[in-house]
Amino acid sequence: MSCPSDPQDDPRPAPLGELDLDDVRVHRALRDATIRTLSHNIGYVRGWFFELLEQRYGREGFASVAKLDLDEDTLRAWFEDWVQRTIASDERFGRRWLAEMMETEAGRAAQALATRDKVAFGDWTRAFALGGRSEGGGHLPPPAQHVDGLGHADLPRGVETRAELLERVVADTAPLPDTAQREGYHGPRHFDFWMSGLEDYLAIESVLARHDAPLAAGARVLEMGCASGRVLRHFLFQRDDLEVWGCDINGGHVDWLGQHLPERTRIFQNTVLPSLPIPDASLDLVYAFSVFTHIDEFERSWIAELARVLAPGGFAYLTVHTEHTWSIVERAGALMSDLVRMRDQISDYDVGPELFAGPLPKDRTVFRWTSALSNNTSVFYSTRHIRRAWGTFLEIVEIIPEGAGYQDVVVLRKR
Repeated sequence: MSCPSDPQDDPRPAPLGELDLDDVRVHRALRDATIRTLSHNIGYVRGWFFELLEQRYGREGFASVAKLDLDEDTLRAWFEDWVQRTIASDERFGRRWLAEMMETEAGRAAQALATRDKVAFGDWTRAFALGGRSEGGGHLPPPAQHVDGLGHADLPRGVETRAELLERVVADTAPLPDTAQREGYHGPRHFDFWMSGLEDYLAIESVLARHDAPLAAGARVLEMGCASGRVLRHFLFQRDDLEVWGCDINGGHVDWLGQHLPERTRIFQNTVLPSLPIPDASLDLVYAFSVFTHIDEFERSWIAELARVLAPGGFAYLTVHTEHTWSIVERAGALMSDLVRMRDQISDYDVGPELFAGPLPKDRTVFRWTSALSNNTSVFYSTRHIRRAWGTFLEIVEIIPEGAGYQDVVVLRKR
C-alpha cells in the first residue's frame, strides 16, 4: 500500500512494520529517531564506539585506542555522522532497523508513523521476554563432523579414554547452532562449544553422584536459560531415558531448539516473571548456567518457584557470582571488561580497579546498564545472602567455588 503524506489522515489500521514508506521518509525518520533516542545516552554511545573499534582493530589495537579520553561533544558528533552516513546509505538495513524501533519504544518517530486506529505504544511483551525468532537456518552439522581437535583436546573429568569421548560425540546426532545462536560461547570453535556443554553435563552428574542422588530412568530435568542447548543436548543424547525440559527468555532460541532437537524435548519460552508452566513437585533436577547472575528482580521468587516445581529430594544446580567471584574478577576477563566498558552507564557504582580491590559492596550487588534495545545486569550475591535468603526455600547442600569457570555453583535440595 502507499503511505499518505500524513499518516493520521489515513483511517485504515495497518501494522507499523508494513507501512510502505518512501526512502526519504525512512531515512529521515530513522536518522531523527536514532539520534534522538540514542545519542542522549552518552554512556551507550561510548560503549558502541569502543565495540566498533574492537571489531576493526582487534583486542590489541582496541586496548590502545580505547585509552583515548573522548569528550561528549566529540562522541555525539561522531555518532550523528555515523548514523547519517552508514544507516541512511543502506536502505534495507535502514528499513529493518526502523521497523524494529517502531515495534519497541523508539519515541516520537514511531508515534508519528502510527495510524489513527493503531496506537503505537510499543510491544510491552519485550519488557518480559525477548522476541527474537529463528527462521530455520542458523545450524551446522552434528558434532561428529567437527572433531578435528579431538586428538589434542583434554579429556573432560568423567571421561576415561578418547574412544569413550568419541562414542559420546557420535551419540549426539543433532545439528550444532551457528555462532550467532551461541550467546558468545566459543566463537567459531565448534567442537569446543560442544565439549564445554559435555563438561558441564558431567559436572552435574558428578555432583549428584557425590550426594547419592544420580538421575534414575524417567527422571525429569529442566534447564532454565537453556539458550540453544549447549548443555541441554547432552541430557538428551548421553542419556535416552530422561524427560528433558528447557526454557529460555529468548524466543529465537526456543524456535531453534524446537526445530533441531528431538521432538521429545519439551521447550518453552519463559519470561522474567517467576512462573513456570510446570506442575508442583514434578521435577528431579533444575539447573541454570549464568542465569541468576543476571536476575536483578524477583530473585527470591524464582528460588521459591524452583522449590515449588521440584519433587521432594530434587536438586537445583545454579551458577552465581559471589564474593569469591568478586575477588578474582580481574581473572574473569569478559566479566571485568563488560563492566568497565559500560561504566558510564552504571550509575550506582564507580566501576574500576579500585572498586574491585575492595570487598563486595552489598550482600546483593547489582550492576545495571542499557545496551541497544535491551537492559543488562550483572549480579553478585554474598554466600551469606544465599544461605539466608535461598535457604528459606531449599536446603543449601554446598557452594562450590569456581565450580563453573569463574562462577560458583550453588547446590540446593528440596526438603
